[in-house]
Amino acid sequence: MNIEEFPEFDNHRSIHFLQDKSTGLRAFVAIHRGGINYPSFGATRYWEYKNEEEAIRDVLRLSRGMSYKSAMAGLIYGGAKAVIMAGLVKDKKAVLRAYAEKLNYLTGHFVTGTDVGMTKEDLLVMARVSDNFVGLKANPEKSTVDGVCEALKVCIQEVFNDIDLSKRSFSVQGLGKTGVGIIEKLYEQGATIFATDINKKKISEISRSFPKINICSPESIYSKNVDVFVPCALSHSINKKSIKRLRVKIIAGSANNQLENEDLGVQLMVKGILYAPDYIVNAGGLISVINEYESNRQEALEEKIKNIGVNIRKIITTSRRQKKPTNFIANRIAENIFNNAS
Repeated sequence: MNIEEFPEFDNHRSIHFLQDKSTGLRAFVAIHRGGINYPSFGATRYWEYKNEEEAIRDVLRLSRGMSYKSAMAGLIYGGAKAVIMAGLVKDKKAVLRAYAEKLNYLTGHFVTGTDVGMTKEDLLVMARVSDNFVGLKANPEKSTVDGVCEALKVCIQEVFNDIDLSKRSFSVQGLGKTGVGIIEKLYEQGATIFATDINKKKISEISRSFPKINICSPESIYSKNVDVFVPCALSHSINKKSIKRLRVKIIAGSANNQLENEDLGVQLMVKGILYAPDYIVNAGGLISVINEYESNRQEALEEKIKNIGVNIRKIITTSRRQKKPTNFIANRIAENIFNNAS
């Protein structure tokens, strides 16, 4: 396969294939920007990909997104990502140890943590083998939730001129750690909440924990007549089909790569929907692990999390002034930052 022909390829700095026959490890690391003067950051995903092409395209797309996230968060580090092909792996711990050993060959140019398919226990396994892991002291999920809430407050104030959440309604897609964390914050404020997930166990758990919540099917979440759609599941939640069904005023959530393509930002703008670019909204997790890497100072962490709201407001203001979609504005700013960085 010719990686350069993939649409996700963006003059990446380097792409690495890591394999270990004895454990069945097959993994890819993509460094989009950075990695020379400062390491590149991005979590490691453990996922059942159909084939290597799917895994490579995913790691290219995700690593590029990390550069946008880092740039807009005001961080000096480049973006990267890693994916491990779960496939027919029989011993996950053995695969993770082999993966961590292979990362040592990158001599600190890539620093990583845990993403979809990984747990804190998995992180401990890998961190015993390599120093290139972060997230043991930080709480990236909590920081992500805090950042999303900062963005939500700004967006709601911009659209409704009122930050009283008890007057607002939300549809939350995805009940992972961040989705549940956001629901908890909204629930405490008396907001009306609709929620969904493809995992029935998570649905049962959320119903027990938050009895006033409204559960709906994964398909019907798009047509809910609510104020805010909060995507917290996997990529491309906003696509050519789902966009036609949206009846909301705001989209702001923790999922990565929410738009199937950049042009959907134009359609959202035409529909009168304020879109908060995902990589700005969900930057709290990255901010927290980099804070751990640098100093582990709580004050610095809180300041950078609050700055997420400041960044969103700037993007909205510029979008209105230039009459261009928010994702267009944010993308051009981020690209100018990371393409001109050393």
